[in-house]
Amino acid sequence: MKTLTDLALNIAEDLGASFADMRIVEERQNRVYVLRRSLKNIRKARRVVTKMVATITFFVLTVQAKVQTLTLTTEQEKEG
Repeated sequence: MKTLTDLALNIAEDLGASFADMRIVEERQNRVYVLRRSLKNIRKARRVVTKMVATITFFVLTVQAKVQTLTLTTEQEKEG
């Protein structure tokens, strides 16, 4: 017959093993979460960069059009 101390030690070992298993599951869940979050951030960055390039292109074309309407000489363009 086991003593109460032996039973307590067995329970502690079983709980320790269970908690270790839970830790492994939590670590795997965290990796999946980080991967999903990373992919979400990559997709967002792709959208932002696409819009940013469109905005910069629009700005450059607008400035070029306005400068062309000024009919500046080559020397004036170099000075500016």
